[in-house]
Amino acid sequence: MLKFGLVIMAATTLGTTAHAQQLAWKEMAELPRPVAGYMAGVQKGKLLVIGGSYWENKQKHWTGLVQIFDPRSGQWENGSPLPAPRSDAASVTLGEDIYCFGGGSGTEVRRDALVLHEGKWRALPEAELPEP
Repeated sequence: MLKFGLVIMAATTLGTTAHAQQLAWKEMAELPRPVAGYMAGVQKGKLLVIGGSYWENKQKHWTGLVQIFDPRSGQWENGSPLPAPRSDAASVTLGEDIYCFGGGSGTEVRRDALVLHEGKWRALPEAELPEP
């Protein structure tokens, strides 16, 4: 699924128009830390894989790692980590900012929202939300 997103996003961020028939799967550098339940976004033509979870030694771990892929160089680098690990959250890119909502880690369920702006995370004001 990540590879498909990279093809579409790369075409969009580079200002190229492509029809569905022209899109194709393409090999890319492997994700340095494979994760599931991550958030994703685009900033300055680079693709971000944010947070997520992974299994190691039969134990689940949550991460605040931000992994950034540059489609022009084909290389991964690390970005500014989340203030706290989380996975299974929602994310959206709006302009050059990436917003992340909710998620959790272990037994903790988060109801906060964060924005990544110019490489720094900032908490958004809490909204009054109904209890599920």
